[in-house]
Amino acid sequence: MFPLAAAALFRRPLDLEGVRLEQATVFPLFDEGGKVYKLLLVVEEPALVALVDWRPGLVSKPFFGPVRLDVRLGSLDDLTAREANEAAGWWHFDPWWLLTEPHLCKHPSAAPLRTTNCVDELEKVVSLNFARDLSKVTTITRSPGEGVQVLPFEPGLLARRTVEAVATNRRTAWRLRPFWQRPAS
Repeated sequence: MFPLAAAALFRRPLDLEGVRLEQATVFPLFDEGGKVYKLLLVVEEPALVALVDWRPGLVSKPFFGPVRLDVRLGSLDDLTAREANEAAGWWHFDPWWLLTEPHLCKHPSAAPLRTTNCVDELEKVVSLNFARDLSKVTTITRSPGEGVQVLPFEPGLLARRTVEAVATNRRTAWRLRPFWQRPAS
């Protein structure tokens, strides 16, 4: 079967056991080897950021129609900063930097989750492609200049992350806050 590109999971319709959400984004959270452990759901309306443990049979994607998750909307809890810190040991791929948008940047889980975005770590990678059940990263799409290369996802392409190392780096790193996140004066 054909893999799912990251763009096919960004701001698309999503079915959660019969409830259709029109503007939802699914970010698989994966380790340095490409194995997916959790799915990060970002729903525009109602505003919700949630984590779902990946399991076989959780995700289905027909050729036509939305991604379907075998989970009820009512069972999803809004993600706390503590839960987001626990997810900091994995990577996600978000070239759109969704968690920096004004309506999401103040969410308690946004800051820890932004550190898991691997876009800056993968030079010239324009897309990650996932197995149709979102169990693993299968290939990467690079644009090294002219043309496009589709290459297998190799273990070691990304550094191994540990929650402790991420927390230490977050405490010692000095960062400027982007102007669109600063409070109005």
